[in-house]
Amino acid sequence: MNFLHSMPPIPQNIIETPRPTHGLEKSSSEPLAEQTHLYTYQSSSDFKIPEESINIINKIWGEIPRITYDADCPLSDQIVWKVMNSNLVFIHGDFVFKGGHSKRDLDQRFANMEIGRKVILEHNLDSLVVPKAKILSQPYLLPRKRTEYQDIYLIAEEKLDIEELQDEELSEVQKKSLEKAVEQLVIFICLTDLSDVSMGNVPLIKFPNGEIKIALVDLEFRDSSIMGLVGQEKGLGRGSGLLRTFSQLENLNEKVAKIASKYLEPKKMADLRRELSLYYPPK
Repeated sequence: MNFLHSMPPIPQNIIETPRPTHGLEKSSSEPLAEQTHLYTYQSSSDFKIPEESINIINKIWGEIPRITYDADCPLSDQIVWKVMNSNLVFIHGDFVFKGGHSKRDLDQRFANMEIGRKVILEHNLDSLVVPKAKILSQPYLLPRKRTEYQDIYLIAEEKLDIEELQDEELSEVQKKSLEKAVEQLVIFICLTDLSDVSMGNVPLIKFPNGEIKIALVDLEFRDSSIMGLVGQEKGLGRGSGLLRTFSQLENLNEKVAKIASKYLEPKKMADLRRELSLYYPPK
């Protein structure tokens, strides 16, 4: 049985902060409060956002229209802007802030991260890392169009020292460490139905001793373990899949099939073998 399907539903009695009066002139002066979560798994309960970051965020909201429509972004000397459209993503200090229009979607994202952390602990997947996270509870208005607005919430995540896998020569130690991490990622995908797998979502953490871990920085979508492993035809759609993301590893399709057979139910395993035969036939 899929691990996530056996988990309890997201609790509905999450502590809420009062909804602010809407209006950009209001939202820029309202304080941004941190959310206290009542989830079963409190791995991120010690994750604190410093006042400096909260003050910076509060300054941003009064400049939201300029962020969305103009290239000249505010506070660019203090913030690294990654995405500047309706899905704001920016970095301040040791934190990555991601925007979302549905509080339930962010609640689900947070729950997925906590469940992912539990899967890692229970199955000893020590080469995988899920960043700590906390939802900032107070919504602000973000322009969808010049005359339309909608709420935006933020989730703050621990900034990891990550990099994408390049076409570089890996040392023997790095290669073996990467292979171990990818094999553990196969297990994780089978247990969680993680479907959006691409290098941007599963970047690497490299250590001076040659060890490599995989950072799970986007656990939002859990549609299909098959899609997470194989991707979609020609890499189109959501995520290119584990096999394409780590295609430089030798005999990866055989390893994926062998590992997945221990975790997937028979029907899913048959689907996986069919997909592998279509897009990754034996050489």
